[in-house]
Amino acid sequence: MRLNLSNMPSLSKSLNHKDKKKILKNQFGDVILDEEDQPVYEMQESKHLTRDEINNILQEQKKVLEKRKKELEQWEEQDRAVFKGSFGSSDETSRQKILMAINKEIEINEPMTYDKCRFADKKCLCFCK
Repeated sequence: MRLNLSNMPSLSKSLNHKDKKKILKNQFGDVILDEEDQPVYEMQESKHLTRDEINNILQEQKKVLEKRKKELEQWEEQDRAVFKGSFGSSDETSRQKILMAINKEIEINEPMTYDKCRFADKKCLCFCK
């Protein structure tokens, strides 16, 4: 899972290519590529987010996911209207599809910790193992 941390001011600095040392790999050993099919390099340790920053981000993500899940489970008139505005439909199939996706994100979010994060220099992403 990737967390987009680009709005974090401490990560706005980019590295020079000569400073890049370690290419990041996924859990299968494959090189992680960016949207331009270029390798993603590990961020200098001095530019990493702190443990508290990551924990706060993960807590906020969990709050949002739990809130959206509750709305989909309640499925009151206002919830359906907001859903329709976002997805263009409020039918049961759409609701179930999004609810399944949210449940999967909650499952992915749950075991994530700072110690499982690897920081990338491109677009300030955090890859969790």
